Amino acid sequence: MVRLPISIGAFMHRWRVIPVCLLALGALCPSIAHAEQAPPPLSEVVTTSSDATIEKFVEKLFSNNWIILSANPELGLITFRYQSEENSSPARRHVNVLEGSILVRAETSTSTRVRVKLTLSWQESFADHTFQTGVRSDVPAEWYKLVSDVLGLSTPLPSK
Repeated sequence: MVRLPISIGAFMHRWRVIPVCLLALGALCPSIAHAEQAPPPLSEVVTTSSDATIEKFVEKLFSNNWIILSANPELGLITFRYQSEENSSPARRHVNVLEGSILVRAETSTSTRVRVKLTLSWQESFADHTFQTGVRSDVPAEWYKLVSDVLGLSTPLPSK
């Protein structure tokens, strides 16, 4: 029989601290893989002057050749579509389709809250008669800026 320099009991007693430390460390510093990510914003919000009304927004969208899908002044809701062609050539045609909703609420007698939610889809066709499509729910900030510019908002929508 081989004699160990320390007894099994003393060995277990010394190493019992390690699992307790590991548990404490795990509780204090949760794993990045398990950490909850902040949810993406549901929409972009801006507070603007009280002259921002459904009727003015519909007129601005329509005047800029945007398609009004619906407008409901009682709900303060506008839905729209905008299409643009990008980098097209005889061999390739790329079309972006931006769809969105605008929610308008009077906050005070001098300010209005405007919420905008966008989705972006694209269609690409090629000379060899192939076709591709896609949808983006993480719409780039430049599209929110485009909407802000068309609506004439005094304060631009926040960047994503």
